[in-house]
Amino acid sequence: MAINLIIELGDEGFLYGVGTLQHAINTCQGAAGGILTGPQSGDSGDWTGQFITTGHATVEEIPSLVSALGLLFIILLLIFTGLYFVFRRILPSPSRSTSAPWVSKSGQPITPELWPGESSKPIAQFITTYALGDNRYDISFSINSSGQFIGECGVGISKVVGDSKPKKVTALEVWIFDKNDPNTVTKVLLSEYCYGDAELRAELAKKGEAVLMLPDQDVELVTNTLRLRAHVVEMDYGNDAQYPRSFFNQVALKLAVWLV
Repeated sequence: MAINLIIELGDEGFLYGVGTLQHAINTCQGAAGGILTGPQSGDSGDWTGQFITTGHATVEEIPSLVSALGLLFIILLLIFTGLYFVFRRILPSPSRSTSAPWVSKSGQPITPELWPGESSKPIAQFITTYALGDNRYDISFSINSSGQFIGECGVGISKVVGDSKPKKVTALEVWIFDKNDPNTVTKVLLSEYCYGDAELRAELAKKGEAVLMLPDQDVELVTNTLRLRAHVVEMDYGNDAQYPRSFFNQVALKLAVWLV
């Protein structure tokens, strides 16, 4: 017997599931399972469940008991599958030294190309886009050389202004982890509003060098054995009459990594 599921995750979007019940749901017997997709493009997983009942019921109690157990089964299934996907997306990895985190539609590896001023192509190249409404934007990529993991790099939200939804992101941070360097190097790309606020700029400078983000800009990060160039492919600001140029509507970045 088929079953279809939709799980709402608030700002995160929806999970869509399909599956099969061993028996009709009103019998409260047997196993169930299937697949889930979402909330981001490429996200997928599976779910399983098993009816468990204890005790005995009278004939008069059976209809209400069946209804209650069936409802409980669905509620628990939705809660646990929903929590699994939410925590899978929002919890950070234990360490930035671990390899191969998930890659969402907001970023992907691309074929390395020769960059201006470089004598060789990078060993790895990526492109990522932040867009207003992506409240949990935090993308990371593994860096490999000759089939070996040597580091990681990424981009994430560094600072928001106000408490409105969607979040108004006023700064993004670019970082690189080198397997052969004890320190993760970070630079923070600031909006004009954020850069012009001395207090905000000083706060963010504690994470790494704070720089004003500009169109067609290159930012370089260097570790013991790796060098990363982040290029601002595209950027535009959201509309705020009171605080102009205070948050980003969209930012597209190219990341390229070379061996030092």
